[in-house]
Amino acid sequence: MATIPNAAPNPDEISWRTDQAIELDALVVGGGFGGLYTLYKLRQQGLNAKIFEAGTALGGVWYWNRYPGARVDSEVPYYQYSVREVWKDWSWSERFPGHEELRRYFKHAATSLGLDEHIQFQQTVVECNFDESTKKWHVKTEGGRKVTCRFLIVAAGSSYKKHYPDFPGLSDYKGTILHAADFPEGGHDFNGQATAVVGQGKSLSSFIYIIY
Repeated sequence: MATIPNAAPNPDEISWRTDQAIELDALVVGGGFGGLYTLYKLRQQGLNAKIFEAGTALGGVWYWNRYPGARVDSEVPYYQYSVREVWKDWSWSERFPGHEELRRYFKHAATSLGLDEHIQFQQTVVECNFDESTKKWHVKTEGGRKVTCRFLIVAAGSSYKKHYPDFPGLSDYKGTILHAADFPEGGHDFNGQATAVVGQGKSLSSFIYIIY
């Protein structure tokens, strides 16, 4: 199925974002690499498929992980889609792109593949049940919307989840607590601040030399 990125949106494709109850062939949960590519392939097959993404933009782990220095550790072109419509008009500025450029890449990919009208943001799925009698999934969101679909593809990933150690007295701490998987969109000014880092994983090696 050919994609037509510049075509005028169908009114029916717009109303699905406001309807409280919708029926689809397939619902994809998550707007990262796996979710966006799955949506592309499903729509190629002629299926009425949509994405529900909890964030306000595409990117998956690269939407949530925006701490200073966050970037891939797999060089391009390996870390990208091998779809001509996407790569023919895109050039990376770095061998190991940072999170800002990765989010721009996701936007470019969705537009290039004509998928923008099939993605809705700020939709957190909280319940999924399969009806054996109808062979369909019944999905609910945090906002009370309901989706019925034949196929449910959960592409929510795992590298964005927050974990705060249960340190005694943590709730009484008066300073600023930041988490690598939920860093403020506008960043944080560390100048003149005493800063302690807990943990020694990949995130540490990315930002420790920037904030100190």
